Amino acid sequence: MQSYIRLFTVVLIVLYSSSTSLFAQNATGRISGAITDTTGAAVSIATVTITNRSTGLKAKTKTDASGYYLFTNLAVAIFDVEVEADGFRKQSLTGFDLVDAGRLTADFQIKVGSVNESIVVNEVLGETVNTVSGEVSHTINSEQVQDMALNGRNYMQLVSLIPGVALLNEDQMATTTSLSVANQSINGNRSGTSHLMVDGGMNLD
Repeated sequence: MQSYIRLFTVVLIVLYSSSTSLFAQNATGRISGAITDTTGAAVSIATVTITNRSTGLKAKTKTDASGYYLFTNLAVAIFDVEVEADGFRKQSLTGFDLVDAGRLTADFQIKVGSVNESIVVNEVLGETVNTVSGEVSHTINSEQVQDMALNGRNYMQLVSLIPGVALLNEDQMATTTSLSVANQSINGNRSGTSHLMVDGGMNLD
């Protein structure tokens, strides 16, 4: 009987390890926006296409009756976004830099014209104001990590750069050297309720 219990425990551990590794690789974000004409009226059933510059892969969707569209579970990459609709000029926005857990907004105001005409606007965009959900999130980019002076290269010091963060530990040495996520309160929440991800993987103590 004890041998069966040991075997069952090992299976549970293996399954848990597999699910954890899969979750850690889930580095995704999303792109959404609204399509309107020059009068501000929503353009429904417009075709929106996004292109991953790294892989060349494309994804398409249609706007809803209110002119909105949404792409989810996108890989971290630089994307180009293109919209086309009958009776309107094709329009593109390029260079959207989607980071892990990023929420990018790409709105279009398209002009009446031939579908053979096109307008391309070059953009280099990172994190923007999230207009599609009530969540509050922030991404610290690689330039900040490389350029900031960190005591002991502790990335948790960078949390203090996020608006709404209050340091709870008066011992500054402990704050700068400890890897605990319980030294900060974000927007008034309890210190243990923050969800920290590093390179797409959950990192909680």
